[in-house]
Amino acid sequence: MKQVILLTGTSGAGKSTISAELASVYGADWIQEREVSRGLAAEQGFMRSRHWLQAAGIEEVAEQIAAASFRLVSESTKDLVVVDGVYDTKLHSRLEADAGVDSVVAEVTAPFELRAHRYAMRLGGVALGQARREVDYLDSIKTEAGAALLAERAAVSVVNDGQLNEAIDQILKVIQLPLQTNR
Repeated sequence: MKQVILLTGTSGAGKSTISAELASVYGADWIQEREVSRGLAAEQGFMRSRHWLQAAGIEEVAEQIAAASFRLVSESTKDLVVVDGVYDTKLHSRLEADAGVDSVVAEVTAPFELRAHRYAMRLGGVALGQARREVDYLDSIKTEAGAALLAERAAVSVVNDGQLNEAIDQILKVIQLPLQTNR
């Protein structure tokens, strides 16, 4: 049975870093919903996902992202798939209805100032004030999409305060993957 780990949580919490590590160590497929969104936005003629979101609305965008991500999970030949950046219940509900998939939600959060600093670096060293506004904006979109409803389904919730291995170990213990010593 294919196992799917859905990572949700606040912007800049380290979901992508954790996802990359899990994919690398376990040889899993890694699906980044951020990239799925960018690709779908480009197909619709938008330069940025947020422009597509403003034009189409959160429900339509979330539905298309969930459908595309579900297709990618279904097409994966790996026993383990990590989906990074899931912010609504649509994909999880589809996966739960699929008898060949065992899915689990893991929530990753971090203190706001740490997330803002991470975002400043991700955006190429922008001013911290600008990074804070971006984190607030992204968090508001996730809230509107229903991130809290998905977080309620989480089997594990971890605070990534910079101790990456500890956060990953907490997730692995709950989802019952063997701990790897080669990290």
